[in-house]
Amino acid sequence: MKEAFVPEYRTHSYLEAFHLRNPGAVVNDGPLYRLPFGSIFPNSISAPAIGVALGALEAFREQSQGRVNLRDGSRLTEDPFTQFRLAESAAEVSSAYDRMRGNMSEMMAMASAGKEIPLTRRARYRWDSAKAVDWSMRAVDRLMEASGGRGIFLSNPIQRAWRDIHAMRAHIGNNPERAAAVFGRPEFGLPPTDIRF
Repeated sequence: MKEAFVPEYRTHSYLEAFHLRNPGAVVNDGPLYRLPFGSIFPNSISAPAIGVALGALEAFREQSQGRVNLRDGSRLTEDPFTQFRLAESAAEVSSAYDRMRGNMSEMMAMASAGKEIPLTRRARYRWDSAKAVDWSMRAVDRLMEASGGRGIFLSNPIQRAWRDIHAMRAHIGNNPERAAAVFGRPEFGLPPTDIRF
């Protein structure tokens, strides 16, 4: 846009959001509107990553059913290394999913009770959302590696999941190192240096 002007009253700073001074909360008094923006926005990024990983798991299960080793005629589903990769990936994706649902339930319970969510919990939610993307990416990476040469075909949904999850992980909000600092500072009693949580 060129020569656009946004009046001051149409803006809302991260600092105001961090201190839970959201002007919309005056009009919208439901618990959802009392949740910190910095605790909600990362979930909107991590949820699709979990969905991509769940889709990759499903595609891997389906593709593996019909695969046979050309050298010895064994079925891929009987290979213990393939089973291990599937199990590891499923555990990571389930952990990410359960953690994110648990965090949202906890936040909504506090907001519904009229309680302010402590900074230490907000920092933990921030870490968990970045870690959920990391777990999801690792799960998809493992499945891609186990897919063999056909994994890179453009027609293969695992290849698409691999590209998508890496694009999601590249978002700065999904950087586990940055999120670890957000989490770690309050854990050690240090004041936050990042106010986007």
